[in-house]
Amino acid sequence: MSKWIAKRRRLLIYAGSAASACVLLAVVAVVALLFLPQFWHKQATARQVTIARGMNLAQIAQLLKEEGIVTNSRGFVLATKLLRTDAHLKAGKYQLSPRLSYFRIVDLLRKGRVSAEWVRIPEGLDSWTVASILAR
Repeated sequence: MSKWIAKRRRLLIYAGSAASACVLLAVVAVVALLFLPQFWHKQATARQVTIARGMNLAQIAQLLKEEGIVTNSRGFVLATKLLRTDAHLKAGKYQLSPRLSYFRIVDLLRKGRVSAEWVRIPEGLDSWTVASILAR
């Protein structure tokens, strides 16, 4: 009887070790997805992406996937929800690179770090002309 108990204990220890290794591997995979740059992208050029006012998280994730910024829209949604910023993403025009980590992309969208555009206004123009220049 004691051999059977010892065998069972050993089996439980091995099963617990295997389960712990699987959990650790899952945690490492999630951390890598969130914080490591997406180095496997061949194109590193930044693209301008416009997040429209009123877009929900699923629409933003789909847009980023279509633009080639993220490879997995579900992964982006998961990352955003894990970081608890799904309701705080801001609309605007962003300059995003496919090599940014999901954490960095979420951080940019949460802080509203939109891309800047330079406008040159010549001296002496009236306000209506300046307004028409800015409207373009």
